[in-house]
Amino acid sequence: MTESITKKLFPKARRIHKILFVTFACIALVILTYFQDIASMSVQGQPVYYWQTFIFHIKWLLWIPFSFLAISLAKRFPVDLKSFSPSISRHIGIAILFTIVFDIAMTILMLLMVWLFSGALFDYFNPKKYIIANWVYNFHYEMIIYLLIITAYNSLQYILKYREEAIINLSLKNQVATAQNQLLKMQMQPHFLFNTHHSIISLMSLNKTKEAAEMLTKLSDLLRKTLDMPNKEFVTLKEEIDLVKLYLDIQLIRFGDRLNVTYNLPEETLNKKVPVFIVQPLVENAIRHGIEPVSDSGNIKISSFLKHHKLLINIEDDGVGFIQKSQDTGIGLSNIRERLKNHFGENYVLQIEKREPRGTIIEIELPLLNQRT
Repeated sequence: MTESITKKLFPKARRIHKILFVTFACIALVILTYFQDIASMSVQGQPVYYWQTFIFHIKWLLWIPFSFLAISLAKRFPVDLKSFSPSISRHIGIAILFTIVFDIAMTILMLLMVWLFSGALFDYFNPKKYIIANWVYNFHYEMIIYLLIITAYNSLQYILKYREEAIINLSLKNQVATAQNQLLKMQMQPHFLFNTHHSIISLMSLNKTKEAAEMLTKLSDLLRKTLDMPNKEFVTLKEEIDLVKLYLDIQLIRFGDRLNVTYNLPEETLNKKVPVFIVQPLVENAIRHGIEPVSDSGNIKISSFLKHHKLLINIEDDGVGFIQKSQDTGIGLSNIRERLKNHFGENYVLQIEKREPRGTIIEIELPLLNQRT
């Protein structure tokens, strides 16, 4: 993806970079082989012909245009891994023709240099023998260089292809996870709205219009606050607790003296990040499965603390308690587990324990994500 965008935006710059790279590589090859031959002459005690040796090493500059020819052939005939043998056989045939054309060009260049510098060169070089030796001894090296260019080009293309596919797959995976989380949040909100709507109707049927109006006002406040962060995946614990308090204000109207809520939320925990709408459905489950079935009053305690670089959140109630086999029934708990898994993989804890003689404690353990939004 990045490679494609760069290719579209800077095609000329990319072409210039390729030309410069190949040019400097060939110049470096000329210099390297030149000094290698000079050193060999010195070690063997032979006369050192600096200028003449340099002239004959200029032949390597032919690789500048021929490298681009090899790259063009690599583009025209890409190596297909699904039909690897035919692709390689084709390039071996092309390599033979490529090397023949290269050596013809080399011969022409040598003859041109003999014609231009014949007096200086004949003292040390025999051009005829040199050209014949080049065809005999360098033919296979030139084939190997061609095949190395083809291999390097195709390897680079496969690396770029798989990198682009990996980036696209990661992007799609993140989009799917975000969409799943949005869907899961949307599923939980209608569940809560249905219960609240039912409570308002019940209050109105009992002529408790004041309580119904107050509940409706609290619901409006909650919805307004919820709509302020429709696309957020993470909020601070304080923001999440503010939502929970609005929700519990509605339930306090509904249950009256039957419901007592206490908070134990140290200041240092309130700025920690948590997935949005992660505490409210757990509190709703505590009321629905714990407090609502009992006839006497019930208590809910929400607490948080830091331990071993983790944020721990507990929701406790002294209601009837959960039956073990039904812990994950309903949309709420299963959705929370799914969302936590989407965000943290296996790096989280959500456990529900029945307390004695009655009651339930829900424990959440999350990694600290102070920088996430």
